[in-house]
Amino acid sequence: MRSLCPPLSLRSVAASPWGLSALCAWLGLAAPTPDALAAPPGQPPAVATPHRVGRIDPKANEVQVDVFGLTEKDQQQLQGGLRGDSASKRVPLNSAFVPARFRSTAAVWCLTTEGSFQARPKGVRIFTGGGGPGLNLLFSLPAERKNTQHRDVLVLTQPAPPNGKLVPITPGPLPLPADRFLSALRPAVPADAKQRLTLSALQIVPGKFPAPHAYLVSVREPGPSLLAGALTGLVMMDNGPALSHTLQAPALGEQDFVARYRLDLDGDGIEELWLHGQTGEDEVDTLLSWQAGKPQRTVLYRYGSD
Repeated sequence: MRSLCPPLSLRSVAASPWGLSALCAWLGLAAPTPDALAAPPGQPPAVATPHRVGRIDPKANEVQVDVFGLTEKDQQQLQGGLRGDSASKRVPLNSAFVPARFRSTAAVWCLTTEGSFQARPKGVRIFTGGGGPGLNLLFSLPAERKNTQHRDVLVLTQPAPPNGKLVPITPGPLPLPADRFLSALRPAVPADAKQRLTLSALQIVPGKFPAPHAYLVSVREPGPSLLAGALTGLVMMDNGPALSHTLQAPALGEQDFVARYRLDLDGDGIEELWLHGQTGEDEVDTLLSWQAGKPQRTVLYRYGSD
């Protein structure tokens, strides 16, 4: 189902008038405890946030928003909407086959590379997935956006900041010699994989991050064979460069991540990043945001095995 190759910071969420509990209610989840906000080793937290990811279907003039984390009860309810041999069916929001928490008639705000716009719900799509029934939330494209060319969408439940948009991350010149990043990373790489750490394995992303963080560095080296395993890692570095925070220690066989877009959801001049990760057939989109100056990842979408 996932055709996307395949996000607000929590500090602004906590300070908002609706608060984290209301946002969790929108997602149909219990409000997370402080412990729930801490990621287990090597994994980002799947906590409730006011953002989802989706894509624009220009032929249907709509935004299709992915829903993940459906419960067994949700899927049993959705199954009733797939009668006969139908593999996909569109139903109205008030359909008895749609779990109550997905029947919101509130408008959402969408970020693309072309800017932001407001979209209103038009229904849902129930479909047959590999792990049981799945769900897309459907929103109508406003008339002025029906010729949009970009498909990736970040969906917010509050107004997007003025001039907010997704900025694609592309390779560019670095203010520091690239080999200095290799020297700073090498001590953190397992001994049996140090020789595989090369410049071609690094995605180095400078950004407007809270001090001392100046760069996100993703390690992605596929290895000579499947048996050897990929060398992957995700770290923050300062202007030294030196490691300033480890999100995922460089290791063999872990999930890799690519920074796809930069954005500023708070309008505070501090950038968040949209990351896409993959291990085998499993995919995950996450938001790298900031809490008290520390980086954290929040799951926006997950596809594959649990």
